[in-house]
Amino acid sequence: MIPPRRWEAPLAERMRPRTLDEFLGQDHLLGKNAPLRKNLENSKVPSCILYGPPGVGKTTLVRLIAARTEREILEINAVSAKVAELRDLVKEAENLKTLQSGRSAIAFVDEIYHFNRSQQNALLPSVEKGDIILVGTTTENPWFEINKTLLSRMVVFQLNPLGEKDLVALLNRALTDAERGLGQLSLHAEEDALLALAAMAGGDARQALTRLEFIASAAAARGGSTLTKEFVLETLPLAAVRYDKSSDDHYAV
Repeated sequence: MIPPRRWEAPLAERMRPRTLDEFLGQDHLLGKNAPLRKNLENSKVPSCILYGPPGVGKTTLVRLIAARTEREILEINAVSAKVAELRDLVKEAENLKTLQSGRSAIAFVDEIYHFNRSQQNALLPSVEKGDIILVGTTTENPWFEINKTLLSRMVVFQLNPLGEKDLVALLNRALTDAERGLGQLSLHAEEDALLALAAMAGGDARQALTRLEFIASAAAARGGSTLTKEFVLETLPLAAVRYDKSSDDHYAV
């Protein structure tokens, strides 16, 4: 039984995949015979950039990579990090490598595109020597935002918006999971309702789960037991549209 305070965490946080097999979408990276999946199963991971829109599992995948390859993970946020903090992170990673008989730790930099040139250059020698495995996530095009010298030493993996099938499977999982999801509410959702939720999410798993949590709470408060398409559209009239006129989304649209 999850402690009461656990339910204060958003549904999307509670439902983060715990294994690669639970991870939905991105079959081109994590499918049965995909190269990245094969490397992870052999405890190998390159320094890399995970590039994709919000809500497609970038941060979750970094943590799964560390768990699957049994490596230490050191996290830092590019928005607030200073060069001195980066040097401390590199030093800690080098110490961990020594303690773990040459096994490199993963340095996880969230939203790495926020780093300026000097910050990125501070990581360059350690990446080149293999003292750290640098894994960065970004919603912005890394070929424009990351130094070419650093990027040449990394692999870019692009994550795509989740498809309707994967989103519906995720919503079903959350609705029936009594340990981490909404299973204790004993709600049933019509297929059309889940399809409507999936369409509204715009390929964003976090958005889909956030919307599901809201309408499930609303339905439970009204004493309902079934989520219908009509109830979804009535409760959540606006669909999410992914668009940024100054970025790649403009050209995708």
